[in-house]
Amino acid sequence: MKKGMLILMIIHMEFKKQIIFFVLIGILSVVIDFISYSTLNFLLSDINLSKKIGFIFGAFFSYYANRAITFNLKSKNTIHMLSKYWIIVFIVMNLNSYVNEFLFNYFKYQINYRYLIAFIWATGLSAVANFLLLKYLVFRR
Repeated sequence: MKKGMLILMIIHMEFKKQIIFFVLIGILSVVIDFISYSTLNFLLSDINLSKKIGFIFGAFFSYYANRAITFNLKSKNTIHMLSKYWIIVFIVMNLNSYVNEFLFNYFKYQINYRYLIAFIWATGLSAVANFLLLKYLVFRR
């Protein structure tokens, strides 16, 4: 096997491993998000605010877990890295919240489980955006 092919295989394996860890950590982050979102929506009756706060709780967990496990960065947290992370979280959180609210209202009379459908679609879209932005802008080596 040529050296170039071996390097490509290693890069491909590393990328697949990152996606697997990102998905597993993402699932835990979504559980944190959903429990917070559901509880706060019950208490506050404000779907948009509840979604944003739930998303932030999940984002705290996600930062530390992805930094250490998915992207295997052992260096200290830097202000620059944290700043970029929270800017991306803010952008993705708003995308997540607006997609969630839009779909929740869009399916108002068509679907009984609009709460869950909106949450799943918003979460899926933000997960893809989040992975790409974090990999290439925040946790790059």
